[in-house]
Amino acid sequence: MNPIKPTIAFETFNSLDIRLCKIEELTEIRKNPKKPPGDDNPVKAYRLVIDTGVDRRECVTNLVSKPPEALLGHTLPFVLNLPESEIRGVQSRAMIIAASAPDRSTINLISVDAAPGTVVI
Repeated sequence: MNPIKPTIAFETFNSLDIRLCKIEELTEIRKNPKKPPGDDNPVKAYRLVIDTGVDRRECVTNLVSKPPEALLGHTLPFVLNLPESEIRGVQSRAMIIAASAPDRSTINLISVDAAPGTVVI
């Protein structure tokens, strides 16, 4: 089991903007975007378009162990106020939150039946 991380200030935690967002679009990002899909050109990430309840934005996730249908159309928690980052050529403006086994051998999605934009407190 992983040890508990060091204590952070309440203000640090409270500064995170965590909201439930609906995944509206999903595009596979392959190792080599110029080659056709296949064993020699695996999916390395997904480009997502999410409805935040305030706007629509793109983000990139490497949760490719999950099939697209496990994500597309689902409402999941995302951190919305991290710095924008370019990942595999996409400006990622959010980070999905998922649950993981200590060794990261399994990843569980936290799908919620709630409106996009619902704030996680």
